[in-house]
Amino acid sequence: MNSNDCYLTSCSEGINILYVLGMEIKSMYICICRAVTDKDIRAALEEGACTMRELRQRLGVCSDCGKCGPHARKLLIEHRELQPVSIDLIVQPA
Repeated sequence: MNSNDCYLTSCSEGINILYVLGMEIKSMYICICRAVTDKDIRAALEEGACTMRELRQRLGVCSDCGKCGPHARKLLIEHRELQPVSIDLIVQPA
């Protein structure tokens, strides 16, 4: 990959558009204070963050003005809903 294969451009409303090998990959700033995008939050969730406290510790979201809190929480909830649910059955002897 050379320098012409990958570039970042910004447009209105805090949306960054990353072009990699001609494919458009969009991201949106969730936390302006710490320059954290939705992709940053999703990556932290995939790496194991599972609470707002962990997102704050890893990325700094909600540690300044707090306006990003509802959006970060929405991504956290969406991530949780996509996770498989395990049900542990307790079998009692008859």
